[in-house]
This record gives sequence, C-alpha cells and structure tokens, in this order.
Amino acid sequence: MARALGAIAALPLVQACTTAAPRQAAATPGGRFEFGVVGDIPYTRAQEAEYVRVMDDINARDLAFVTHIGDCMFDPRPYERDPSLARMPMTDDNYAYVLGTFQACRHPLVLTPGDNDWSDAVQFKKIKVSPLERLQKLRATFYPREGTGPAQHACGQPGSGGRL
Repeated sequence: MARALGAIAALPLVQACTTAAPRQAAATPGGRFEFGVVGDIPYTRAQEAEYVRVMDDINARDLAFVTHIGDCMFDPRPYERDPSLARMPMTDDNYAYVLGTFQACRHPLVLTPGDNDWSDAVQFKKIKVSPLERLQKLRATFYPREGTGPAQHACGQPGSGGRL
C-alpha cells in the first residue's frame, strides 16, 4: 500500500516531466502512451544481473518516460549480516553505480528516492552513517542543479538519452 501511495504521490512529478520536456513517443489509438515503472531493485549482486535485463527491456520499448519508485539499494540490516550479498548501501560508489544505470536509460527517467536510499542509514549497527548527510549526497548525485526539482532535472529533452 505504501508503494502505491508513493507512486501516486509521484504523479505530479511525472506530469511535470511530460509537460516540461514533451517526447514524441508513438501514441496508441485514443492518444494513450506507455511508461515504465521500476523499483526495489537492484538490491543484491544476483539482482544486478536481473536489473540489467529489466533495463534492457525498458530500453527496447517505445516509452514516454520511466520512473524508479525508490529503493535502488539493499537494506543495511541484511547487508551487515552478509556483506558478500550486495554492494554496501548508501555509499558514494553505490550512488554512482545507480546513476550510471539511469544514464544508460534511453528514456527520460524520474527517481523518487526510497528509504533504503538514505533514511535507513540509521539501521547500520557496525558503522555510524548520517541519514541527513546521505540525503545531501543523494541530492547532489541525482539532482545536481541547485533550484531544480526532480522533474525539472531528471527529464531530458527529446534525444537526450534520458540522462539525469
């Protein structure tokens, strides 16, 4: 239910995205268009391979835009139990990895960060990680232009390759 509400809350961003940078996606009968939604991936190293296939499938489609509804990385609790399963959550390197996957998307992409992406930093037990510092880093990585909201920044102009 929380995910559905989060997706609904992101609709104004999506609307701003599609009106701020209109794309010439193939319209279906009745003027409809298609978009992609992905979330809660990639968590583990095994899911990274699945994520590549998902993003390849997304890139093969004629979509108006894509939205990632958050949780681009593993929860700190299972990570600390077995660090071999995944990249360490909320690191600068992990943010760069995720950004790279978004930049490879050929469609405009909107990110709505999830709790695993910054606020769950308080769940780390073996190290101290500041959620506010991680939020600042997340904003600097995914929304680097000051004064822009996610829709203004994340939506590329047609032909931009979906770059953030």
